[in-house]
Amino acid sequence: MSTLQRFLTSGQLGDLVPGVSRDFVRQRLGEPYDVSAQRKSEVWKYGPVELGFYKDRSAESGPPTLTFIGLYFRTPREHVPSQLAWSGWLPTAGTTVADFTNYFTTVPIEHSALVSEDGLEYLIISSGVRITFSQGKLDSIQLIARRKPKRRQLSVSVPDEIWKRIRKEALEDKVSMSELCSKWISEVCTGRKQG
Repeated sequence: MSTLQRFLTSGQLGDLVPGVSRDFVRQRLGEPYDVSAQRKSEVWKYGPVELGFYKDRSAESGPPTLTFIGLYFRTPREHVPSQLAWSGWLPTAGTTVADFTNYFTTVPIEHSALVSEDGLEYLIISSGVRITFSQGKLDSIQLIARRKPKRRQLSVSVPDEIWKRIRKEALEDKVSMSELCSKWISEVCTGRKQG
């Protein structure tokens, strides 16, 4: 059985973790009660639980994967599916920021920020989980998975004359200066690994 602590620190809710497929979720929870779809995303609803699947822009990314888990406390009569139920402390729609602060004194979870904006308060957990309060009461607990970038940006300074030479070669090759420099750096690094 899952715990609130595990969800807040790792994003794991029952067997669900960011990155699992729709088929995996369907095997664990059955068909969703409701689905809303857009071009690159779908949200599956299981009572007060919403699961968001996103298809990355890159063609090699495969089918959409779980990137969002939301627990909503707006409708008290809705129940979390038994496969996702957790043991231990269970917040409710009446839970306050002070209740969570007290809970954090009993478990090793540090919240990185308490933010107030437009009548809402947010407790931000270092794992990326956001706990939202409306009018002082718990509204939702949400995790948006952080995607690891496949590429990173690097900024370098070069003398003006070198910059002009790079620009000229990039124009000749019909690529951007960034693409050309990225290619050169990759070739040098790959060559070093082989050599």
